[in-house]
Amino acid sequence: MDHYYEVEQGVAVTGGPRIGMCTTTLYNCLGVAAVGKGSRRGGLYHYPSLCRDKSYVVVTLTRMLNNVLPDWVGITPAAIASATSVPTNFDKGSDPKDIDWLKTTVQKLAPSAKVFVLDGKRTATLFWDGQWKYNEFPSAAPAEIRPRMSAIPNVITGRPQNGDAWAYGIDVELNEVED
Repeated sequence: MDHYYEVEQGVAVTGGPRIGMCTTTLYNCLGVAAVGKGSRRGGLYHYPSLCRDKSYVVVTLTRMLNNVLPDWVGITPAAIASATSVPTNFDKGSDPKDIDWLKTTVQKLAPSAKVFVLDGKRTATLFWDGQWKYNEFPSAAPAEIRPRMSAIPNVITGRPQNGDAWAYGIDVELNEVED
């Protein structure tokens, strides 16, 4: 892997082989991974919870899906806290209405893609290892690549990043779509 991106809430990253992506921790939010076999591109969107009524969510999803041209989309809800831990407001998993809304919306935006709801996780991942792999971590990167891995804390929407990657999204704090 040449480049590794940490995907924060409201951001989507797309790219071709040799990149990896992982959401920051999923508390109530969800990860949406898309894979285009024909395009040899993948994308990962970190959906902020309870944002079904926000236009920037559909804008970001549309931009990501148009870049990837997916055959497959996997929606990863946040994992629910284990029975032995004391759940907080952040460990109740994703809202079922968010899950249903995302699945319906993605099916409308990418009608030829197969859309699945995956098991809940603490993060959603997507990386290339001869093929696209999702929700598993790659083996440790070679030492010479580690310093080149990069994150996108304050991404600009629709702009190229390193390693044939594009980033789309919003600044969740400002609650607006960036251009």
